[in-house]
Amino acid sequence: MSIEQLANNPWRLLVATILLNKTTGKAAIPVFWELMSLWPTAMEMALGITTNVYYVLNDLFFLSGSFKIKAPHGKMVKLLSPLGFGTARALWLTKFSLAYELKPPVSGVVHRSRAKDFVAGDYPSTEISHLPNMGKYALDSYRIFCCKDEWMNKWKWAFLYQLEWNAEDGVVGKLSQERFSDLCEGRW
Repeated sequence: MSIEQLANNPWRLLVATILLNKTTGKAAIPVFWELMSLWPTAMEMALGITTNVYYVLNDLFFLSGSFKIKAPHGKMVKLLSPLGFGTARALWLTKFSLAYELKPPVSGVVHRSRAKDFVAGDYPSTEISHLPNMGKYALDSYRIFCCKDEWMNKWKWAFLYQLEWNAEDGVVGKLSQERFSDLCEGRW
C-alpha cells in the first residue's frame, strides 16, 4: 500500500498518515488494514462500533454540540500498541474521526492549521487544517494526493503568466524573481 492508493478516500489516507508518522510502513500497514476491517468509516471508528450497529444507530443517533471522548476503546488500543503510543494514537484516531464525520473537508474551503508547532501563516491553509492531529505529514499528503491541482496551479501561473497563485485567493499578483526562485527551490 502507498498513500497514493488511498487518495480517493481522504479519511483513510489521513488515518494512514497518523499510523505512518514515526512508524515503519512494514509495521503500520497491516495495522491500518486491520483497523479498516473493524472500523471502515469515520463514524464507526469515532464511536468504536461495528458496521451492523452503526447502520442501526445511523437513523437514531445525532451528534450535536460538544462531544468529548475521554478514553479510546480497548480493542483499538491493543491493536495500536505494537506501533508505539497505542493509547495516544487510539485517542488521536477517535477524535480525528469524529471531527472528520462532523465537519469533513469541503473542496475550496480552507482553514488555518490547528497544529501547535506551526506559527500562524507559517504553513499553507488546507481543507483539513481544522481537524485535530493534522501535522505537516498529513497536510502535505492531503495536498499532494487529494488536491492534485494545487501544485500545478502554482507552477502554471508562475511559468506561463509570471503571476503568483495561492489556494486561498487565486491569482494574487505579479511574480517576483525572488518568489520564482523560491518556487524552483521548493519553498512554497
